[in-house]
Amino acid sequence: MCYHQKASISRWVRKEKKIDSHLLKLIVTDMQPLSLVENKGFQEFVKVIDPRYVREELEGASYVALTSDLWTSRQTKSFLSVTAHFISPEWELKCKLLATKRLMVDHTSKNIGDALKEICEEWDLLEKVCCIVTDNARNIVKAVTDMKVNHIPCFAHSLNLVVQNALKNTNDVKKVQEKVKAIVSFFHHSVKASDKLCAQQVQQGGERKKLIMEVETRWNSTFYMFERLQEQHEAVTSTLCVLGRNNMCLSGDELECLSKAICVLEPFDVVTKELSGEKITCLSKVIPLIKSLRSCIYSTDEYRRELYETFPLGLELGARLDRKFLGLEREFILAVGTLLKIYRDFSGTRESGSSYT
Repeated sequence: MCYHQKASISRWVRKEKKIDSHLLKLIVTDMQPLSLVENKGFQEFVKVIDPRYVREELEGASYVALTSDLWTSRQTKSFLSVTAHFISPEWELKCKLLATKRLMVDHTSKNIGDALKEICEEWDLLEKVCCIVTDNARNIVKAVTDMKVNHIPCFAHSLNLVVQNALKNTNDVKKVQEKVKAIVSFFHHSVKASDKLCAQQVQQGGERKKLIMEVETRWNSTFYMFERLQEQHEAVTSTLCVLGRNNMCLSGDELECLSKAICVLEPFDVVTKELSGEKITCLSKVIPLIKSLRSCIYSTDEYRRELYETFPLGLELGARLDRKFLGLEREFILAVGTLLKIYRDFSGTRESGSSYT
């Protein structure tokens, strides 16, 4: 690294510390949540008032990985978001939102690719981008490959598809899912029913808890909907009977199906939380997490193993998991990432004076 590069980085580090200090003062003085800095609106604001705050950080990065998502707002307007992930000169893992660009053209691979290139050129990143992570939609995948950049499918999105498709292709569970949705919708759209449910929950010595409605694009919202209804089953059933809605109550067989579905979905929820719980998720976790899911499917827990071997949803989940992630260990970038993490963890353990047993 030349003298001018070192001087530039040194100036940037001093400036960054000053900006961070004033930002912390703003949060404390105005009693704002620390999560303020993670909001897209705030990040866009910082970029507008001084884009150098982000640009100068990116200049110090040798390589940059991008994550991109094409999404639609509640006003049915389409946007393309691009986030940069890189290691700073101080060896810190950084994550910066580069753009949320309105797309007013057809979502062809060419138009998406042009938008991605425009954002990369705006930040002088085209020569630094080592890979782009997106969902599995064909148009955005082709847009990335046409750019001659490594494409990595989003693991969370792939796992989401595995569970969603398994739910759709298991008739018994699908019927229960529709019935549970109808129950939740009934209580969400009736003030009288909702009040009666709250009263019934208190009468039974429990807490007032609102039923959860699933979100179509997130499989784990279905899991939480199932969990909450199972937890509040007695209060819900009593309330429905009082309101003369006996036909909406779940039968014994439906309750058993619901319980089994919750059991086989729980490990997938644990993995999804692991992916969502970190500010930045590394590729090094993909192989271990899939291995963990497979271990659950072939669990030493007799009841859980039996469900994955005989319960239709369990069978469907196992089969789809194997098809989607077969040969994962042979993916070079995933294997290297996993090995590097093992090496880092092992080195850290040795330095701390501990040893593996």
